[in-house]
Amino acid sequence: MSGGRLQLPAKLLDAQRFGRPVVATATPPIVELGGPGLIPIDDWRLSTALTALDGLVDPAVRTQLGRAANKYFNENLSAEVQARALAPELGRALGLEPPAVSV
Repeated sequence: MSGGRLQLPAKLLDAQRFGRPVVATATPPIVELGGPGLIPIDDWRLSTALTALDGLVDPAVRTQLGRAANKYFNENLSAEVQARALAPELGRALGLEPPAVSV
């Protein structure tokens, strides 16, 4: 983590972007930012991972989780969404916009 902000590993974002369900260790960024289609597990013991993967054997379940992951990525994590959120801050930092005034 940097600057107190949570970050997801790029591989998880790539999987979500391409509509793939993900099984990953339940670290704070994954639990808080992962969204639907991501199955957090407590550790990487083989039995835990296999139990988490058990629900993914059905192609319909995989497809549903993959679509949910892709939708979540597009609505919350894509470069376009991040750029829109960051643009005002960058503008203020560069002096291109007046600072926000709180009332």
